[in-house]
Amino acid sequence: TRLGPIALSLLAKRWPVTRPAVAKTALDALLAKAKVPGHAPAIAFEKTFGVLSFPDYGAGRSWRKSGEPSWLVGAAECLSSDIGFRAPGKRKLVPVLYTTNDYVAYLAEDGVAWGEDTVGDMALSVLAPNARSMMTRILFGQHVFYCPEQKKVELEDARGAEIAKLLRLRAVADASDATEKWWTDGTTFVLERTPARGARSTVVAWPPRGRLPALGIDDPKAKRPPPGPVTFDTV
Repeated sequence: TRLGPIALSLLAKRWPVTRPAVAKTALDALLAKAKVPGHAPAIAFEKTFGVLSFPDYGAGRSWRKSGEPSWLVGAAECLSSDIGFRAPGKRKLVPVLYTTNDYVAYLAEDGVAWGEDTVGDMALSVLAPNARSMMTRILFGQHVFYCPEQKKVELEDARGAEIAKLLRLRAVADASDATEKWWTDGTTFVLERTPARGARSTVVAWPPRGRLPALGIDDPKAKRPPPGPVTFDTV
């Protein structure tokens, strides 16, 4: 369940605060009250991440003093709140993450992570094959999403592999599968999406200056020429 070094570095930038671990008896009581199974993937997640609190992306180091809301991390945190979660169902889902924009992540008995946007269509969809991949994708995804537009390129095609080869980026197996692939060196991030339905796309965040034009891709950091002088025709 532990994260890789790059995902850990992104987590550290969220200024996480360590909380006391919830006693097993207290956790068992919360699970029983909510009629939620205490299966192995959820318990393992609780031990690794359930002792953390961290805020939304971009909050400062003193986020607790400033009153910034934190994410609910772990089954104990989720089930101790007044938020209503979906029933476990046949997959035996356990809520393990709740963000401040009302997104919920669940772990199933087989370890697969499922996500639900409770504000949008509320449809349940596979988020990642396991908890480690789930946390890596969430940390990577927010880091790229909040990258300034002038330091990011969005392409309407699947070009991740060729861009990664040019920039000598490593594939991130923890965060990749058939529909979503990641490459990074810790500074530049490339995300390629190839959904079963819908358009393919690639996002390049924080690329080194002057390298992407070799592939016919505009450099996001390239300065545009200033507009020419305004002239008026005389009559």
